[in-house]
Amino acid sequence: MERDREFSLLFPKGAKAEERVIISRKACKALMGNYLYHREIDLCDYLTTDEETILYRRELFCDLLEHSEAEALLRELLPLLKSMEELYRLRENSHHTEGQLYAIKLIELYLQFVSCAGDGLRKHGEAIRSSALLELRERIREIEESAWYMALRENTKALSREITRVKCVTVGMNLDETFSPVSFGVLGFHSRPMEPGGLMERLLGHPASDGLTALCPLKNTAGHLSKEEKHFADMAVSSALNRLFKSAMGEWEPSVKSFFRRETREFLPLIGELKFLLFGVDLLTELRSKGLPLCSPSIAPMEKKIFSVKGLYHPALGVPAKRLVANDLTFDEKGRLYLLTGANSGGKTVFLSSVGICQVFTQLGFPVPAKEAEISPVDRILVHFAGKTAAMDLGRLEEECLAVKALFGDVTEYSLVLMDEPFSSTSAFEGAHIAFDVMASLSAYGCRGVFSTHLHELVTMKEEINRLPRSRSAVDTLVVGMDRGGKRTYKIYRKTPDGKSYAAGIAGRYGLDYEELLRLQDEKQGGIKHG
Repeated sequence: MERDREFSLLFPKGAKAEERVIISRKACKALMGNYLYHREIDLCDYLTTDEETILYRRELFCDLLEHSEAEALLRELLPLLKSMEELYRLRENSHHTEGQLYAIKLIELYLQFVSCAGDGLRKHGEAIRSSALLELRERIREIEESAWYMALRENTKALSREITRVKCVTVGMNLDETFSPVSFGVLGFHSRPMEPGGLMERLLGHPASDGLTALCPLKNTAGHLSKEEKHFADMAVSSALNRLFKSAMGEWEPSVKSFFRRETREFLPLIGELKFLLFGVDLLTELRSKGLPLCSPSIAPMEKKIFSVKGLYHPALGVPAKRLVANDLTFDEKGRLYLLTGANSGGKTVFLSSVGICQVFTQLGFPVPAKEAEISPVDRILVHFAGKTAAMDLGRLEEECLAVKALFGDVTEYSLVLMDEPFSSTSAFEGAHIAFDVMASLSAYGCRGVFSTHLHELVTMKEEINRLPRSRSAVDTLVVGMDRGGKRTYKIYRKTPDGKSYAAGIAGRYGLDYEELLRLQDEKQGGIKHG
């Protein structure tokens, strides 16, 4: 819906919230575990494909990360809004007098919110650069200078003074011959609270206080009155309050109606937005504190299908900056779909997740975990991370095929598809055959994607896929790097893999190469050499 009546820090004027699902919760969980988990909001709901909205948020995060005062102001405003939301709920479920009292407190909170926001934004106004905070400052200024707001503030102050002076209510009760209650009523109101006391103190002649003193120790109503008794007591007090403040509330009523007519809920949507912003600030501040690089990506139109990133890393690994292994990735005319191969535990899954997280960060409006980036939004992020097992399992293979087929129901040419070792539950021959059809179909759709695989037969088929008549996204290869000793470097290279090189390296590392095994045989046979 259009944000023309509700103020937003996340959407520029006239922008629309996304109605489509860019990434499912299940896919997000598979991609990054609980890294972006928030118990009160779902960050997937804040993803957007709109370039203007992404840039609008990027400005705001820059302000919040560079100016701690702006961040502190948002943290101060959030509990005020949450209290306002709760009072709206209580007011809607209360009787007249109680509702009026809730309204008074609600308006006091609203006045406090406007005053706090106005003072904070004016105080740090010179440092603010983001359109979102500048627009909030302007909206608050318009409210503060309006005649209805000034009247509301003055009327509320006067009424609050009258109401808050009531600290104690005296109640009278008529009794029959047996001292059973017959009727009761409120006798008066007092500006000082009743003090605890007792009958014995009175009988012993202890001096009375200047205020009211109970004849017996004070009791908490919650523990000594039934629900029905408390209800009747509340009704009696409310009725008396209504009579006491009737004239004052009558004068205040037009202000109340004006307040609620003027859509003063306009700031309540900021509750979720502030939670989102502060969660993002906390997450990004933590990365900065570790010395990890962050950059604001250049945003390219969706139709350009650009993803060009240097120094990409996985932000959830917790690796210090000096041990960070970063990689580069570019989708271009020679490769919009990549086959990623290499040794097990060589970093394929981490790299795949890094690509997805970078895209998610971009479309949340966050800076991204990289040194440089130019990225186009995508309409869907589709994820398939298969479990790994060496067992042959036809049931599991059928289930996986159904899941991948369902994925094709959502893919478009503007989607990003990430698949981690699919079809590993069947033989290499069968897996390569299925994977070929999947890759060829993804190419025909024209989308971007990374397909990590242990099926090296598939790599030899890439040119066959690229020659297909309906191929639109060129397939290229990425390889997990290893040093000469077979040690994993976690670097990703864009090149054609040698299907034997990494296996040979591992074999040599663990003493399973031909020369080493013959040496062991020589030792066992007392030094006999083999030609």
